[in-house]
This record gives sequence, C-alpha cells and structure tokens, in this order.
Amino acid sequence: MKLELTTEQVNQILNALAQQPYIQVHELITTIQQQGSMQLSDHQEAETPEEL
Repeated sequence: MKLELTTEQVNQILNALAQQPYIQVHELITTIQQQGSMQLSDHQEAETPEEL
C-alpha cells in the first residue's frame, strides 16, 4: 500500500502515535521514520545535479 502524505501530515501521525504506549507503537514509528528518511534522501539526490 502506498499513501501520499505531506511532511506535516506524517509528523501529525507520529505525534499522535507518540501519545500511545511505547510497546504498542514503537515498531510502527520506526517503520514510518525509516521510509520517510529513504524518500527524503532519494528526493534530495534527484534534485542535486551530478558532477561531470
């Protein structure tokens, strides 16, 4: 499944999850952070011109 959310929306979700008991949400938070980090990294690489 692929969802398209703004960074602000993802942060709102993470903040809501942070209010829940750690044992119930820590894996989900980690997954969201990892996927977001990869996507931001890919996006930044695409914007950076390659050196010749």
